[in-house]
Amino acid sequence: MNIPSLKKKSLIKNHFIIKAPTKGGSMIPIIKEGSHLLVRLGPKQYQKGDIVVFLKEGQLAAHRIIKTKNSSLILKGDNNSDVDGFFEAKQLLGKVEKIIYPEYTIDLNNRKNQFLKHFFALYSRLNLKFPFLFKIRKLYKIPFLKKLYRFSIKS
Repeated sequence: MNIPSLKKKSLIKNHFIIKAPTKGGSMIPIIKEGSHLLVRLGPKQYQKGDIVVFLKEGQLAAHRIIKTKNSSLILKGDNNSDVDGFFEAKQLLGKVEKIIYPEYTIDLNNRKNQFLKHFFALYSRLNLKFPFLFKIRKLYKIPFLKKLYRFSIKS
C-alpha cells in the first residue's frame, strides 16, 4: 500500500500523527485504495499484526508485521506473495492507528480489533506458504469474516 503524497521531510516535521491517502492493493481488504491512514510516528513498541509505515524503494508504504525474530521484524503486504524483508524498529517511520473511509473508521487500537490484527498476520503468513489457496482480495465475503469485519467497523 503506497502513500504517495508525503515526503520523509514532512513526516519528520509533523513528528506525532499524520493523515495520509493510500494507493495500491497490497493490504486489501483491510485497507482499500483511497482510504486515509492515521499514523502515529515513531512509537516505542511494535507488535506482530501491527500495520507500519516504512520506506520502500524511495516511497512510503504501509504493510503488516507478520513475524518477529530476535530484534528484527518481518513485513508483508497482506496480498503480496513475498515479504518486504527484515527491519529493525528504528527503520520504521510509524504505526497505523486508524483506517479512515468516508463512511466509517476502523480503530486498530480498539480492543475488539486486536483479534482482527492477529488474524490477518497469521493469514498473511499462510499466504506466503500457499499463495494459490489464499487469495484474500475477497476475504471479507466469507460469512464469518464478513461478520467480524462489520463488527470491526462499528468502532
